[in-house]
Amino acid sequence: MILENTQTKYERHFEVMRDLRKGGLNPDMYPEFLNTVKNLPNLPSRKISDYRIFDKFNLSNLTESDVFVISNEFQRRSRNITKTCWHPLASSSTCKVDRSRKIIVTEAHSIQNNGVLSKISENGHVVGFSLDKNGFEDKEIGKNIASTFLGFCNNHDAIFYPIETNSYSGTDEQHFLYAYRAFVVSFHKKRETSYFINYGIQSENDIEENKKIFDLAIISKNYSVIKTDVFELPAHYPMAVSSAANLEFDFDGNPIIHSENRMGNLYI
Repeated sequence: MILENTQTKYERHFEVMRDLRKGGLNPDMYPEFLNTVKNLPNLPSRKISDYRIFDKFNLSNLTESDVFVISNEFQRRSRNITKTCWHPLASSSTCKVDRSRKIIVTEAHSIQNNGVLSKISENGHVVGFSLDKNGFEDKEIGKNIASTFLGFCNNHDAIFYPIETNSYSGTDEQHFLYAYRAFVVSFHKKRETSYFINYGIQSENDIEENKKIFDLAIISKNYSVIKTDVFELPAHYPMAVSSAANLEFDFDGNPIIHSENRMGNLYI
């Protein structure tokens, strides 16, 4: 239930339901409904009977189809709100802009389209996971749209040329760029979901503090700030990933002590 989850930004959920006329919500009754929600007792002391106050609104249960439509609208809104150019020098004077001087952010690949994706694709498609009304299911995706996100303008997406156009040679710059792209796509996606999920202040602080490290390295071209370990597999496996995960243990199984400012991450 939306109101029982403290991480849920319930107003965002109800706004979408209102706009899509789902669950019985509509613009005419919405102000009174929202005010009623805000006047509920705090969650620890809330009782089931407290929700009877909503009976007057004649609300209805959401169908599976409703949930799917609402979820898609969440994704659309969050993508539009969070699209930005992550490059440290991004501005209206350095990015590609439209006539109103607004930065044009285009779909960027987190995995090289003409490199890795081409090697694992069949007939121009790869298999990925997407959200359906039945949950996450594996589906064929055109490689031109697979692994894309709204994280760079065309001008600054060029920063990845050393791994897009050059063969892998194991340079510090290439290792850094693989890590940087994994950082950006992972935390850009987290910002997308934070449109309707409250991750807390520390989450955004982790993003900003880690971004400072990458930004400074890019500006100073100090690519050795990222420690890289390369694992070579004995055969070709048609899989690819660009992602980040919180570090809890090192490769020897020792717990990692994080600073108070940020959580360290593993970039894959």
